[in-house]
Amino acid sequence: MASACAQEQPRNPIAYSLDGGGLALLQSDLRVDFGRTEESTRVAMNKLEGAGPVAEGDCAALRSYATWPSGISLIFEDQVFVDWAVAGSDPCGPMPLADSV
Repeated sequence: MASACAQEQPRNPIAYSLDGGGLALLQSDLRVDFGRTEESTRVAMNKLEGAGPVAEGDCAALRSYATWPSGISLIFEDQVFVDWAVAGSDPCGPMPLADSV
């Protein structure tokens, strides 16, 4: 008989890549594109990473970020997903031009 107090096992992360339009799932045609609401983007990223953010902060001009265990930060402006940053870069730094991604 299974115990009601059994701990939930951590979920495995889902493979994805970063691109000029947001995030692309590697085993699917599904995407998490720039322009999504912050709330829906966070829910999707939690599923992709298998865990919630490990750091969060506010930047200037209605910008904020959340960083997941992989080191990927998602950047939101006025509660809309607008950019991402890799581990070691400043999620509050200047946003790159879309052509340079």
